[in-house]
Amino acid sequence: MYFLSSLAADIIKPPSVAEKEQTTAFYYHKAGIPNVIGCIDGSHIEIDKPTERSVDYINRKGYHSIVLQGLCNEHLNFIDIFIGYPGSVHDARVFRNSSLYSKLQTVCGDKYILGDSAYPQSPQLLTPYKDNGHLTAAQKYFNKKLSTCRVDIEHVFGLCKQRFRQLYHVKLRGRRRPLLVSGIKAVSGNYSEQRVQPISTPGCHHTPFARVHQKRRTVWRRMFDLSRHRS
Repeated sequence: MYFLSSLAADIIKPPSVAEKEQTTAFYYHKAGIPNVIGCIDGSHIEIDKPTERSVDYINRKGYHSIVLQGLCNEHLNFIDIFIGYPGSVHDARVFRNSSLYSKLQTVCGDKYILGDSAYPQSPQLLTPYKDNGHLTAAQKYFNKKLSTCRVDIEHVFGLCKQRFRQLYHVKLRGRRRPLLVSGIKAVSGNYSEQRVQPISTPGCHHTPFARVHQKRRTVWRRMFDLSRHRS
């Protein structure tokens, strides 16, 4: 498995304490969710059919690809990327094998990131409730607000591919080249757009499974109660 060149590590760094506070203020202002320091998702980069193990690279849409996992902040900048897994690999597995997963507790501290339902719920990663047809009003409200934040990472992927059209289909020229090219251009995407930060603001350890879901429950109950008081 090939990973990013040292260029990525030089440009993409975990957020500082001050940057985390700015990010949490932004997402609290935007959606009422406290303590969010970023949003995670995966994007598929189409490639030519590999000469070896080509079936592993066929994604659920039927074309050959590699997976780019990205974590972004409120400025639509990447603060972590991980690239190279074959397109058939599920987002959750890519995440568990990424460098971010091993350092997530250190990166997040007492805060967390947001992901979609493909990701595993954890103290440092909040995901939406799966809609089984029996969600409460508060759970639906939480899912809606989480989605308004998480759309940022989808926007980042879109910006990168618009700016660097080669990311729509990377030509294989040497085994390492496509991954390095993709990584470098994803890093360069950090300069594509900036946002204005909100002016004002409104708080991990290994945790037993029950407490993982307790954190999400506490968050959505608090959000829903606040929304009812404001209306």
